[in-house]
Amino acid sequence: MTTITVTDMQGKWSKNLEGHLKSSDFFDVERYANAFITFQSNEKFIKNNQINLNGMLTIKDIIHPISFTAELLQKNIF
Repeated sequence: MTTITVTDMQGKWSKNLEGHLKSSDFFDVERYANAFITFQSNEKFIKNNQINLNGMLTIKDIIHPISFTAELLQKNIF
């Protein structure tokens, strides 16, 4: 979380938003430096270079289920 970077703004506004997001008002990165996803399953079915993933997202020690479709940029088969 300490590497949050605003990319759609420039200069002062970008730095102000980054500071706010990192502050205790929002993500509180001093106390919660990491967020993570624990993947629980995927369909193991790839169609059009996409795969559906399911897991648990943890931010500030709060855990929520998450599901999303990811686009595969490279596929290696072992």
